[in-house]
Amino acid sequence: MSTRFGDFQLLRAAHALSRDRFCIAVHELDVDDQFSIILEYDGKFAQPWSRVEVRRNIADLTAHPDVTPDGRPYVAASNEGDVFFIRDEGILTEKIPGAGVYSADANGSGAINGIHFADGRLYAFGLGGQLYRRDPETGWRRLPIADQQAARHGSLASLRGSAGVYAAGAIAPQFLPASEDIEKAQLEAAAAGDFQRFEELGKEAERIAEQQGFGGMPTGLLLHRVEDSWVRVDGGTEQSLNDIFIETTERVWIVGAGGSILLGNAKDGFKNVSFHGDRNINLISITKLGERMIVASDYSLHFFDGHMLSPLKPKLDPFINRNVPTPQKVQCVDGVLFYFDYKHGVHRFDGENWEEISIPPELLRRKYP
Repeated sequence: MSTRFGDFQLLRAAHALSRDRFCIAVHELDVDDQFSIILEYDGKFAQPWSRVEVRRNIADLTAHPDVTPDGRPYVAASNEGDVFFIRDEGILTEKIPGAGVYSADANGSGAINGIHFADGRLYAFGLGGQLYRRDPETGWRRLPIADQQAARHGSLASLRGSAGVYAAGAIAPQFLPASEDIEKAQLEAAAAGDFQRFEELGKEAERIAEQQGFGGMPTGLLLHRVEDSWVRVDGGTEQSLNDIFIETTERVWIVGAGGSILLGNAKDGFKNVSFHGDRNINLISITKLGERMIVASDYSLHFFDGHMLSPLKPKLDPFINRNVPTPQKVQCVDGVLFYFDYKHGVHRFDGENWEEISIPPELLRRKYP
C-alpha cells in the first residue's frame, strides 16, 4: 500500500533518528487555516506510529542528540517561530521573539526556515538574517552576523556542525523603487493605452536600478561561526545554497542552485567541484551512504562521484505524480538512506534495495478517529 496525500497536503518536514525511527510533518501550507500533523515512527513497536497536531505550519524538524532509547527527542519549528518540544506528557511550546510573518510579535524579518541541533545546542534560522540559539536558562537569543548585507537580507536554508558550525542560504536581491517621474509617465502611458511606452519605461527603471547595484538574482551566502559571531565565507559560487553535509572537519559539502557542489572548509577555502554539464539543476539536499555521496535535486536523486552526477532511481508508485520524484530531503543514518518525498512519502534504501514505509491513511486525515 502506497502513501496517498491530498492535493495540497504534502510531507513538508522530516528527520530520521535511526534506521527504525523518524518523524515527519504533513500539512497543506494554508496560511489562513494553519494545521500540521506530526507523525513519529518507531519500528520496534508493533504499532509504530504516534500522532500529534499543532495549529501551525511546520517548517522543519530535528531531534535532540542525547535522547534515551525510550525518550521522545523531536523538536518542530513553525514558519512563524513557534518551537514545539514533543514529550510523553504533552507538547511544550516556545515562541522565538520577533520571528514570523503573521505572529503578533513579528518584527518584519520574515519566516523561520529551519531548526537544528549543532554543537549540542538548538539553533533556528530563516529569512531576514534570522539566526537564533536557545539557552535552556534564558531562552532564545538572536545571534549577530558580522556582514551587514547578510544580517539584513540573508535567507538561511541550512545549518550544520559540531566542532565548526556553518549556515548557508542566499542574499535576496534588493530592488530600487522607480522614480516619481517614471511612475507618473507610466500612469500616463497606461491611461493612453500606449503599452509599448509603458514597457519601455519599466526597462528604463530596471536599467537605473542595475546601475546603482539593485535587482538581479539571489546570491549565495555561507556563514561560519567564529566564537560567538558569524562571519561570511567565500563559497566559490554566486549561486543560492540549500544544504550542508559535514563529512569531516576538513570536508564540508554544500549544494545549491545551478548544480553547485562545494567542498572544503572555512580555513582552507571551498571549491566548486560540480561538473559544468550538471549546472542547470537546483540541488536541495546532500548526504553520504557508505562511500557514495547522494544528492537530491528538485525532481531527481543522484550519485555524485566527485566529478559528475549520475541517476539514482528510487522505486516509487507509478500512479503518484506520474512516478516523478519530488524530493524533500535525503538523510543517512545507521548505514541506511532515508528519502523523504513531498508526494511519495517515506522510503529507505540500503544501497541495493528500496523499501517504502507506508503511512496509514487514517493518520493523514484531519479528523483523526
